[in-house]
Amino acid sequence: SFSQDTANKTGQSRRTIEQEIQISKNISPEVKNKIRDTELADRKTDLLLLSRLEPEKQSQIVDSVVSGEFKDVKSAINAIKLREAKEEIEQAATLNPVEISIHHGDCVEWLKSLTEDADLLITDPPYATDVDNIEEFAQTWLPVALNRVKSTGRAYVCIGAYPNELKAYLNVDPGHLELCQVLVWTYRNTLGPSPNDQYKLNWQAILYYKGIDAPALNCPVMTEQFSVQDINAPDNRHGTYERWHAWQKPSELAERLIRHSTKEGDLVIDPFAGTGTFVIAAMKLNRQAIGCDKNPDMIQIANTRGVVLNEC
Repeated sequence: SFSQDTANKTGQSRRTIEQEIQISKNISPEVKNKIRDTELADRKTDLLLLSRLEPEKQSQIVDSVVSGEFKDVKSAINAIKLREAKEEIEQAATLNPVEISIHHGDCVEWLKSLTEDADLLITDPPYATDVDNIEEFAQTWLPVALNRVKSTGRAYVCIGAYPNELKAYLNVDPGHLELCQVLVWTYRNTLGPSPNDQYKLNWQAILYYKGIDAPALNCPVMTEQFSVQDINAPDNRHGTYERWHAWQKPSELAERLIRHSTKEGDLVIDPFAGTGTFVIAAMKLNRQAIGCDKNPDMIQIANTRGVVLNEC
């Protein structure tokens, strides 16, 4: 190929040549003129990020960096994406005047204090790697949470793909709900270290419960009907601002499950709301959404994203 031939002649790697071609081809002439006599012209990482953006966005980012508002292209992209994400949430809140908030406090106390049972429980609790005793932890909170779901409702509980964690949760009595399936969320863009005697984990389990009176799933899209949901993990590497913490679930997965199991106006609860992904997805779909989390740092991020904080 051309890039390989060029690499052979110049002594540069093929990847380096391909990146230079991408920069030359995709950065607009206007932006090239703007950065010609600036430090940006020599910062390849910044130029690669710019080359992945639309021309109008390139110009906006360059202006903000050259003016000194941001130190580099990545910082500018993240700040602008954060602002756009918050504006999107605020616009959705205006169009869908439903309750959305996260309480700071203990999830079990919060669940017991609720004055109304939920149409949907959807949550992503700490994994076995983050708690001392996963069996005790699962038995402490899950029965209480499932008991707050209506007989017409459903629950999705995201857990790690570790044998001891699966065993701990499968041993929890679901009460008046039925554990129907163990669904799978798989992702291909994030991989951990390569162990010598194990396979790489690129999936997590989702325990799917339903009430005895629950209506049929609202899932008309064929590709969403599989028990394995194949959606990339949130990723900030390509000029997006999607990942707020390590094991955050993708918004697309959140919105799918909420659409499948609720209707507009229904109440969605999340006792481990974290940075607010599930409650934000519910609000965008015109569902009431309330959550709880004990980590003030997570809640602050959720608040930055536009979620109201209520003390519990």
